[in-house]
Amino acid sequence: MNHRSLKRIAVSTLLACAAFVAPAMALDLTVSWQPNAESDIAGYQVSYGTVSGNYTQSMDAGNAASCLLTDIQEGVPYFIAVRAYDTAGQFSAYSSEATFFQPSPPSDPPYEPSPGELFYWKADSDVVEYSAGGDGAITPVGSITYEPGLDGNALSIFSVQSWAEFFAFGNVDPAQGAIELRLNPSWSNLDTRTRLLFQIGSGQKNCIKCWFYRGSLYLYAWDGAGVMRRTYLLSRQYSLPAGQWTTIKAVWNDHATDTDNLAIYINDVKKAGLVKKPWSAKRMDFSNASVYLGQSPDASNWTLNGLIDEVRITE
Repeated sequence: MNHRSLKRIAVSTLLACAAFVAPAMALDLTVSWQPNAESDIAGYQVSYGTVSGNYTQSMDAGNAASCLLTDIQEGVPYFIAVRAYDTAGQFSAYSSEATFFQPSPPSDPPYEPSPGELFYWKADSDVVEYSAGGDGAITPVGSITYEPGLDGNALSIFSVQSWAEFFAFGNVDPAQGAIELRLNPSWSNLDTRTRLLFQIGSGQKNCIKCWFYRGSLYLYAWDGAGVMRRTYLLSRQYSLPAGQWTTIKAVWNDHATDTDNLAIYINDVKKAGLVKKPWSAKRMDFSNASVYLGQSPDASNWTLNGLIDEVRITE
């Protein structure tokens, strides 16, 4: 038996598993070979390691002609050899060596904010990609979960007393700006409950709220003097269909004319709203203001009932 040789092996099939092992992905590697013709062959031993000729791990394949190696790492070379053993427990010499190497995928480049961007967060990564002011950390309150969204995961807010809060502004205090989010509502346009989409700040000074109620989308703002201004959109004209992704963007501008300094865009199209009160000369002050998604301490029963995919704030 000691003088017998094993026919050359070949790596035949590669299967990538769903499990991740930091910092690389773990793979399952199937190794196959041509079996020996001797009648007293009892089985085969597969040996492998990360240095050629130095096999630090072995697996008994029994009398099969293939073997599954698990927890194979990307970015690491593997050297594999097989030897047979007979009914007396004697091993043959190793086969010729096979090699395997799966390059690691390129790492994502650092996020590059667009001009004027103050904050960007995507629910799929659960990480704030960029924050020009504040710490940007997302704080879940109540029952916050993640579900499949438009691109990866999305933030799911369905429970009362549940919202997501983040601190985006810090000392950044834009006289003009916009907040944009992608939304997938579960309610219909005839819903009789108030559904809070987002809120910047709290109380009735330096605060903006956007919510849906009885077929209309409302955007309310209270400036630094506590003067309220609002605009709303009728659902007969501009619906937010349930179960579909819609981009909502609210824009404020302290320096614009009265009819333009508070507006809503739906899927990048500006919508005409009914202005209820004039804008105060006092500018908005969002320094150290929190941003709330789906609900807030000020509106504890205005549950969103839907999915939010990403949030972007610009000046």
